[in-house]
Amino acid sequence: MLPRLLALPAAAAAAAAAAVVVLPSLPATAAATPRTTSTLDGALTNGVRSRMSTSTAHAWSIVVDIAGRGRVVDVAGGTALKPASTEKLYTTLPFLLNSPNRRLGTAFGSTKGPSLGVLHADLIVRSSGDPTLSGPDIARLAKRLHDGGVRKVTGHLVLDIGSLPTTRVRYGWKSSYIPGDIAPLSPFPIAGDRLSTTASYLAAPTAGNLAYLRARLKLAGVGILGSTEVARHVSMPHVFTSHSSATLAAIVRTTLLYSVNFYAEQLLSIEGRAAVTATSNAAGVAYNKAYDGSGLSLDDLTTTRSEVALLGYAARSSAATLLRSSLPVACQTGTLKDDLCATATAGKVFAKTGTLPGVKCLAGYTTDGAGRAVTFAILTNGDRSTTTAMSAMQKVLTLIRGYTG
Repeated sequence: MLPRLLALPAAAAAAAAAAVVVLPSLPATAAATPRTTSTLDGALTNGVRSRMSTSTAHAWSIVVDIAGRGRVVDVAGGTALKPASTEKLYTTLPFLLNSPNRRLGTAFGSTKGPSLGVLHADLIVRSSGDPTLSGPDIARLAKRLHDGGVRKVTGHLVLDIGSLPTTRVRYGWKSSYIPGDIAPLSPFPIAGDRLSTTASYLAAPTAGNLAYLRARLKLAGVGILGSTEVARHVSMPHVFTSHSSATLAAIVRTTLLYSVNFYAEQLLSIEGRAAVTATSNAAGVAYNKAYDGSGLSLDDLTTTRSEVALLGYAARSSAATLLRSSLPVACQTGTLKDDLCATATAGKVFAKTGTLPGVKCLAGYTTDGAGRAVTFAILTNGDRSTTTAMSAMQKVLTLIRGYTG
């Protein structure tokens, strides 16, 4: 067993920044020449410009690709802008491609079995970072442990976090984000790390979650004599009971449909930045500078060309159906339930939304007037009104939905 950790850091912004991998970058303003410059439609582009001029945005960018037609619109497609929650597309696609049916497990075990109700060893809890683990799940695990013959533990309660990071926040987050926009992160989340809003819990959610676990164990009739410790990669040959999450595909669907920041961040902690970078590189993404998985970081930057490249790659991959079914549908589901309700777009646009103060973004799929598949991304930054920005996007998508050129 590796040496146990004495404590978890309350914050690790510097470490988060150091862990960021930036893909080969383009300048923030000047962009590379589009791959399909000859297919650009000047009249359509002018129509898009006219409609986006009403967005109230200080800066905006749009790229539109049409199957069999090529790139028809590219306005500032290489300009780096804040992606807000469209960053979640980068975070979640690796799971849909590589492990959609995988489930995240939480297990209770030890190095030996109990004798006459007493475990003369440590009780080990192995965490996978499951963001969906709930209080009732913990209660069921505790009861099953008791019913399985463990009534007293003479050793310690040891949390095994494997390779999971102990980061509580990400670089570029405002302090005001917690706990309103997102709960503090933990390698052992329970109830989305919203068991409490006290300052002590928010500063050290893992310690708070372990205290909750001990209380649930005691309530179930399992007493632990030793202290609570945290470790990495502990040997656990005996597994007493375990809990499995829904599939990662189902967790990703919830993440994208309702733009769940906490899920996105926990998924990033589970897969690591390298997996995101590998998928983005395979997709031909030219620029995506990300410091988190949810898009909350004010230092995140991407381009509409990059988002369209990622979405195009996904549409050609084994994850195509899973991703499309995970995206909000205009005027019907998720974060688009009350938006894009014009006749031309309602039920016909499948897209990830992104919203921060002064930022409104939309990236996804639709079809044009000729029934051809459309992949698009729109980023607006410095908006005086994000509602007005979305109205401008409605006008643009209505134009694209009727396009037959």
